[in-house]
Amino acid sequence: MGIAKKWEGSDVCNYPGFKCATLPDQKVTALAAADFNGYGFSGPDLQLTDFLDKLFDLCIYHANSNNFRGPVPLDISTSRIRYLSELDISNNNHSGGFPRSVLQATNLTFLDIRFNSFSGPVPAEVFNLHLDVLFLNNNEFSQQLPKNLGSTPALYLTLANNKFSGPIPRSAGNARNLLEVLFLNNELEGCLPYEIGKLNKAVVFDVGGNKLTGLYPIHLHAWKRWTA
Repeated sequence: MGIAKKWEGSDVCNYPGFKCATLPDQKVTALAAADFNGYGFSGPDLQLTDFLDKLFDLCIYHANSNNFRGPVPLDISTSRIRYLSELDISNNNHSGGFPRSVLQATNLTFLDIRFNSFSGPVPAEVFNLHLDVLFLNNNEFSQQLPKNLGSTPALYLTLANNKFSGPIPRSAGNARNLLEVLFLNNELEGCLPYEIGKLNKAVVFDVGGNKLTGLYPIHLHAWKRWTA
């Protein structure tokens, strides 16, 4: 935690990793971004509880490639994360269920929780968030994919390397903004739905390493890159 030794003085805005800005609806300066990517923070009690849930005006929180552990705080109200637009806690040691507190972040556009040990189901509500990026890969999520998966407006959707099972929902064809979608290395089965062919913006589509059967929609052969 060598970087923390530079956190001296009363002006947090000058601390490495922190950025301040004027709140959009007020004329006061507040802590707007915390970027700890690659800082290598570690310790037996390094958790987000009593930290992330205390930064009420935060817009961006990036902390990938550290050693944060345990669950993400569950009791974060909408008023506390009303400005949060980017959350990246990937490549840490987080565990427990999906961090449902992010569902309260109504301005969230970027969610990256990959390479952790989250488990259990992913709430269907996450696919209703106005996200551009949704990275859930390399965790231990296990469930059938929600039927509203196609409601996501995301450009990039990665569900790879989990334990998702059952069929790919037909609604997936409604996610017309998708440029990249990765379902690989799960336990998905059944036929690839015909509606997948409607993803005409997709340039990367990978469903390899599953138990899918049957014919592939003819539209897929026109895509630039797809793997089954």
